[in-house]
Amino acid sequence: MAKRSLGLALGSNLDNRIANLRAAVEGVLRFCEDKSLLTSSVYETEPVGCPEGSEPFYNAVFQVRCELEPQEVLEKCQAIELELGRSADRDSNAPRTIDIDLLYYGDHQISEGELVLPHPRLEERKFVLVPLNEIRPGLILPGRKLSIEEILDALETDESDPSPVFPRDTWL
Repeated sequence: MAKRSLGLALGSNLDNRIANLRAAVEGVLRFCEDKSLLTSSVYETEPVGCPEGSEPFYNAVFQVRCELEPQEVLEKCQAIELELGRSADRDSNAPRTIDIDLLYYGDHQISEGELVLPHPRLEERKFVLVPLNEIRPGLILPGRKLSIEEILDALETDESDPSPVFPRDTWL
């Protein structure tokens, strides 16, 4: 398979959040060796849909180029999550050391079990759209008509604005 651009979203609200994000990026770079890494700033966000009393998240988005098949990327990202202490039950609303979401992979449109590309809730999540807009504002996802910037501008949500805590080229 040829190298394609792969977008990933990261989130952590347990333990050393910035160290968790760094470790996740390093883990992905072990199987997607790429010198064209694009990273957003790290943002602190309020938990969405999590149990009451959950700590704020650190969120970021990054893009690399990769040759693996999308299913292989998903499996390797899930292995990194387990390696970094995420519970195997994968409750999407539970506090977590790390969450790695595959947002897009080139022009792939896939809906096969756990693998859905582009990510099915990407367009509803300010905590994903804000950092993605930072690195790829003009990106039009496969099967969509609006750019990331246009989607963000049109988003109606009660979600609070993410607060930048680490500028984009300083946290790795």
